[in-house]
Amino acid sequence: MTVRVPAILASVLLALTLAGCGNAPASQPADDAAASETEDATATTLPDDLDSDQYGERGQGSAYLVTSSGSTEEGSSIDLKVNPSSSEAEVSVITDGVDADTPVWVYVDGAFCTKLEGASAHETLTLGGDAATTGQHSVQFVQYEGGDSSGAVTFYRVARYTVK
Repeated sequence: MTVRVPAILASVLLALTLAGCGNAPASQPADDAAASETEDATATTLPDDLDSDQYGERGQGSAYLVTSSGSTEEGSSIDLKVNPSSSEAEVSVITDGVDADTPVWVYVDGAFCTKLEGASAHETLTLGGDAATTGQHSVQFVQYEGGDSSGAVTFYRVARYTVK
């Protein structure tokens, strides 16, 4: 029982932290200095010119999605089931063999969702809102030179999932 309590707490905390991946606007910091720092640290949307037609697969390493129905590791799309009571779905995002010194920015349908740190990372995303509506969706994994979204793209992968 004592082992389960920390695990449950960690799961709840992670779910609450990642609940913003459904294209909901992020809350604004209270002071201007924090707002400026946050603006520099994260791009809320994917640059318009950033797509798989332009970049294909760029950089070393892999990035993909995993659910109980499969994986996008080999390039295929996966089906994602949405919990009818919460209107949310969970998907694991995985990176492996990427540049460890630069974060991987994760965008869901063009909206910034999270950053993954290290050469290999595994994180569970809770998707809601537009990201959990019926249809095909994309998740883009991007590394920028210097770790800032104003830098040149050094790593790019796209994975697709379908909500039915």
